[in-house]
Amino acid sequence: MHHATLMLENNSYVRCLLTDFSNAFDIVKHTIILSKLSALDLLSSVLNWIIAFLTDRAQECKTTDGRFSAMNPITCSIIQGSDIGPTLWIVMASDLRCISDMNLLFKYADDTNLLVPENTNVDLVDEFSNIQEWADSNGMVINLHKTKEIVLHRPHPRR
Repeated sequence: MHHATLMLENNSYVRCLLTDFSNAFDIVKHTIILSKLSALDLLSSVLNWIIAFLTDRAQECKTTDGRFSAMNPITCSIIQGSDIGPTLWIVMASDLRCISDMNLLFKYADDTNLLVPENTNVDLVDEFSNIQEWADSNGMVINLHKTKEIVLHRPHPRR
């Protein structure tokens, strides 16, 4: 709200797009997050520990009648509730940015809020296309049913 209020000082409205990523923590592909981690200046021991944490894991399912499925490798997901989970998500979303410096992007776990003022050089549609392209290239899915737009207007004292 602070940033929207500041934008309203010089604009009659601000468009706010509340974007939700579906099952974001569950569908993070390990190959993508490991690629992003490898690009960071991490100690090799830290990177190797994270690689060991994410790889060579498997799961099986137990049915209601007590039978077990075959073991299947786990190739995606950030374990929610783990101490490293939030940090891995920050790394995952670190390259998601606005096209224009006039617009603002706020990331809260799997929710992303975009602020686009009236007077901008890149409109909300193009910024959302950028978010969609990032999602597609990173194996994320935007939940369009939970994605909403709010238009904030400058207060009018006579109303």
